[in-house]
Amino acid sequence: MKYAQINNELHDEHMDDVVAMLCRKESNPANCDDIRRAVGYFWPYRYENLDLPGGLNAAVSLKNLGVDHETVVSSILSCYVLKDVISLEQIAHEFGDNVAVLVKSVRWMNALNESVDDVISDQKQAEYLRRMVLAVVEDVRAVLIKLVFRLERLKRLVKKEHSPTQQSIAKETLSLYAPLANRLGIGQIKWEMEDLAFRCLNPQAYQRIASALEEKRKDREDYIHSFVKELKKSLRKEKVRDFEVFGRPKHIFSIWKKMYKKQIQFEDLFDVRAVRVVVNRVTDCYKVLGVVHSNWKHIPSEFDDYIANPKNNGYQSLHTAVIGAGGKAVEVQIRTRTMNEHAEYGVAAHWRYKEGQTEDSQFQRTINALRQMLETTSVEDKGSADILSTELFSDRVFARTPKGKIFELPQGSTVLDFAYYVHTDIGHRCRGAKVDGRIVPLTFELKSGSEVEILTTREPRPSRDWLNSNLGYLHTSRARSKVRNWFKIQDHTQHIHDGKVICDRELKRLNATHIDIESVSKKLKLDNTNELYASLGRNDVSNAQFVSA
Repeated sequence: MKYAQINNELHDEHMDDVVAMLCRKESNPANCDDIRRAVGYFWPYRYENLDLPGGLNAAVSLKNLGVDHETVVSSILSCYVLKDVISLEQIAHEFGDNVAVLVKSVRWMNALNESVDDVISDQKQAEYLRRMVLAVVEDVRAVLIKLVFRLERLKRLVKKEHSPTQQSIAKETLSLYAPLANRLGIGQIKWEMEDLAFRCLNPQAYQRIASALEEKRKDREDYIHSFVKELKKSLRKEKVRDFEVFGRPKHIFSIWKKMYKKQIQFEDLFDVRAVRVVVNRVTDCYKVLGVVHSNWKHIPSEFDDYIANPKNNGYQSLHTAVIGAGGKAVEVQIRTRTMNEHAEYGVAAHWRYKEGQTEDSQFQRTINALRQMLETTSVEDKGSADILSTELFSDRVFARTPKGKIFELPQGSTVLDFAYYVHTDIGHRCRGAKVDGRIVPLTFELKSGSEVEILTTREPRPSRDWLNSNLGYLHTSRARSKVRNWFKIQDHTQHIHDGKVICDRELKRLNATHIDIESVSKKLKLDNTNELYASLGRNDVSNAQFVSA
């Protein structure tokens, strides 16, 4: 059986053959035992609901990415059909806590799918959703597993007729999962997801671009072959060593996005003809760039140095475009082998290891501009692969309403803070809350991924206790400010009432009820009568000052 083959025929193979494939390159017998037992759990259910991706296909896809055995095992046990077959407690007992945490996170993401339909069309909510996913998962490998499951789901859906389910899954993919793959730097999965989702959503546009690519494929391949041959010759002449030069595939969704954004036709694209150069060292990258610009006229507007200025997801490469033979534009990407592997596999590259080799410190980097951080720790677990742990958004929490709307709050926020983030009036009328269906006190501290239902009364009745920091009702200055403003308004009304009583009493005592109060207000440099009453009520204006005026 071909190792890279991924299709439903896996279900028809002998179990031992599947296990052997998944255990390839595993030197630790204990790891293979784990994989065998996980496959054993799935095997009796392998023909159930074939419309959904199976654990075996996901496991093979992940194995092709070079992940560790825990990720392979977790992908099998995360399959939909095993949700009610094996509990998290049983998984922890049989396969260890790391696998249980991974399966728990994937199951949480599966459940999340049911409540996001109403928010993915809102760009801000979609971003909050992506952040929440990365904040909730305790191990980033769970996101990788979920991405592979989604890719497998799309492969099935694209073969079926147009349906609401197909459209919903495709939209969700472009809003949530493809950006997550990009944020983790896994270009290989991102591109395939985007093309499949785009094919579901806009089959006509997909087909037009696919046909345009195919129509001139032979001419384009011949042109690229000639360009590559000439470039290799020039690189050897300049004594550049250990390089690879090859044409790179174009992805239909990225072509469509560029055409749509720039409002240009397929023929006007610079990077339909594209070449990649891979070298060993960063200095070689710039040396190759010099060779390219010396031999072909470059297009200044198309040059980007992502080595000196990496993208937010850690992507590094030199991009340039030059005018080749016949006046045709050719895009050239230049990068090191490490950069190339990171661009293709992202965080998955952490597990593309050789036995006993520690991680490359270059992979320890910020993966986006929102303080997401992937921290790697070399852990020797009976010869298994390095474990990747995460500290994502450690200063933020993401919680959602029962309708799926997501709010971003500072770490330490309570359910009462959440009520004020939803709406000021909801906060004022808050009298209780449920978190994930369980009633909690107003001081309950939120965790990312929680579903929060606010219980309210008919009339607003904030408590002054809420402003007492020692009681722990409110963590955010935003919510405290709203409570203070409410009491300020209520106090202002009371001050006006008290001041009018004082005013009437003093005028009656002085037998001066005929005096124009408005003129008195102006003498005291107050805007109007209500301001006079409020000042008297607050004692900002004394009785003596009022009488003398």
